[in-house]
Amino acid sequence: MFVKTEETQYYGFLWNEVIKRSVIGAIRFDEDLCWCEDHLFSLQVFSHCRSMVMLPNKLYHYCITPDNSLSDVRNPQLIIDVANKEWDYKVKSLCTSSMAVETTKNTYYGRISYAIDVLFKNKNYAERRKFHLANLKGLRTHVPNKSVSLFFSDKKYFIIEALIRFHRILSKIKRHILIPNS
Repeated sequence: MFVKTEETQYYGFLWNEVIKRSVIGAIRFDEDLCWCEDHLFSLQVFSHCRSMVMLPNKLYHYCITPDNSLSDVRNPQLIIDVANKEWDYKVKSLCTSSMAVETTKNTYYGRISYAIDVLFKNKNYAERRKFHLANLKGLRTHVPNKSVSLFFSDKKYFIIEALIRFHRILSKIKRHILIPNS
């Protein structure tokens, strides 16, 4: 059931769920989080379900606007914290098959990569270096992304910064070569 909810992305939004109160029991939102708290709540609830019905119909359209969205998180530490809490919960409670483990790893990789992107788009050198030192040992597994791997390596930070900048520029060039502007 866990893998199916992850694949269909039914897993985190309370507007698309009807849940029996008896299933929720003592489960509560993590009030320390201001992003993805609904996702972590839903994961816990799903682990207590005996059955689940998923409708194929799209009955709700969620609009994301660039400057006015709860999904537009600009705090890389929050993203890392959520990724680690999610990883810990899934590995401890939900990963009962190799497919579930792979799904969990892919979600984790995506969140960590997103944190690094947010960091480089919104923070200056000093803030990035401070974040690097605070989170150097925080990864739960190896993330197969060049920028992430470089960022969390134990090289001198100024070398890491230069390599990541170079890698990001190279990625932009590759995208422009593969997808020319029309």
